[in-house]
Amino acid sequence: MTTLTINDPLELEAALQALKEENSYPLSIEIRSGQVFRTHQQRKSIELYCKMVADACNDAGWTKKKYYEAKNVDVDWTQASVKEDMWRLIQEAMGMPKSTTELGRAKQVSAVYENMNRFLSNNLSVNVPFPSRFG
Repeated sequence: MTTLTINDPLELEAALQALKEENSYPLSIEIRSGQVFRTHQQRKSIELYCKMVADACNDAGWTKKKYYEAKNVDVDWTQASVKEDMWRLIQEAMGMPKSTTELGRAKQVSAVYENMNRFLSNNLSVNVPFPSRFG
């Protein structure tokens, strides 16, 4: 599957040309307009951030409690559990869609991060900066 993000008329022309040259039909096209969604780089940053939070929580001794058949078991955090049980929970609590694919580029990703970082800092004394390609 190929996803194209079109930000200006020149990119639209290039996308139309690519569609004309596509040899596999039928094509399925989804058009989203009005809101600029998070980028592939932001998705990678969210994933990396969740892994970094999982590592920081585990290093600080904060295990994730899971209950299986009424037994209390401590389980370490993983990137997936941080994303599902922290990031998505905060994202939905803020009235945003459940999927990170529907987050707006700057403001929504930053807002979820700020709220999650505040929670982690205030409650677990864990502070993880959001990943940046600039260091």
